[in-house]
Amino acid sequence: MSNWATDTALGPQGRARKPRAATICGQCGYDLQGVDASTCPECGTPRHDAVAGGLLEEAAKPYLLRLRRGLRLIYWGLIAELTFAILWLAGAITYAVAMSDPAAQSTTGTQLASQALFEGLGLFLMQIPLALQLAGAWWYTKPELEHIREPRQTMWRWFTLGGFVLAILGKLIASVLVWNGFPTDPFDDALTGTQVWQGIAVLGSELLAACGALLGLVGLLGFSQRIADRAEDSHIESHVRGLKYALFVLLPLGALWPLLSWVALILCTIPMGQMLRHVKHALASKPEFEVEEFIHSRPLT
Repeated sequence: MSNWATDTALGPQGRARKPRAATICGQCGYDLQGVDASTCPECGTPRHDAVAGGLLEEAAKPYLLRLRRGLRLIYWGLIAELTFAILWLAGAITYAVAMSDPAAQSTTGTQLASQALFEGLGLFLMQIPLALQLAGAWWYTKPELEHIREPRQTMWRWFTLGGFVLAILGKLIASVLVWNGFPTDPFDDALTGTQVWQGIAVLGSELLAACGALLGLVGLLGFSQRIADRAEDSHIESHVRGLKYALFVLLPLGALWPLLSWVALILCTIPMGQMLRHVKHALASKPEFEVEEFIHSRPLT
């Protein structure tokens, strides 16, 4: 049986906490590792106010709120991308069945379905989940303190943001090309020389989007390793470390076989959901946050 007091003492995974103090002064950036004083020896800031780099639950509330905002956008962006993929597959099957009826081939509904599935509109709509993930990554990967940058986390931040921008750009180019009649399969034997090169252009755009998504998700997972360490969840930490390498296989091949991309999305959605749970737990451990949530949740009279 679990309650708030038990979770606070043992953590969300039910493990006993190891003592871990903040390692960076939130005021001046002084490294506090190995310092036993109750205040920062550089600027005199009380130790309990210098919480950058310590346990996730000891982080400042504004930072936790920023993490929660970003993780929500990332998580629901991944869910939306999976949902779009499932709807596309269901639509493609329904369209194939409908096309078996000659009378249905010329209807307005069939023509709209063809545009949505095969003429670029579907690729254009796929930019919406990517835009959600890009916005979420912007909030999620912002430094805890504006004047203090951790080099590795900064590297992961630019990997993430640059990757999602490339993914959106690749999808946009592919959708415009397909909308203008470029074939999507350059290996079709019925294509002429010019059409083959047009198909290669579409495939290249899809590969650009896949490589961008690869960089974005790898950067996101790399950044999450540090957050998982601060949450003292070695399971997520090891999971995202292995998943980073798996993505180098799944996403590039996913440009040819979409099923592999869907598998990669599912594998990335799981740790992002767990990280969101950790951040919510850290926020719930702050009494002032509970009071504010209670006040704002009361109906107006």
